[in-house]
Amino acid sequence: MASDHARADSDLRALAARKGVTLPAAMSAADQKKIEKLREEKPGKDFDNEFRDLMVDGHQAAVSLFEGTSKDAKDPDVKEFAAKMLPTLHLHESGAKALPKS
Repeated sequence: MASDHARADSDLRALAARKGVTLPAAMSAADQKKIEKLREEKPGKDFDNEFRDLMVDGHQAAVSLFEGTSKDAKDPDVKEFAAKMLPTLHLHESGAKALPKS
């Protein structure tokens, strides 16, 4: 999953550069808070449950965003990028949902 995310980030940054769009260098404050909360969780079931929920929620949100973008984006390159990423996002979403609940 990490290599897929790194590749997608690299591809998106290249597309943004070609389009003259500057992307944020860091994650949003809200996402950073989620990561910090996860780091504060005690090991075991609490951590596992929180991690699973973050993975499911994050990938569901990404799938929804990319599905909409692949259909509605005005820029054909952006539309193509979103459509190209969808199979991998669906795979990650399925994997997150398959993580056991503690």
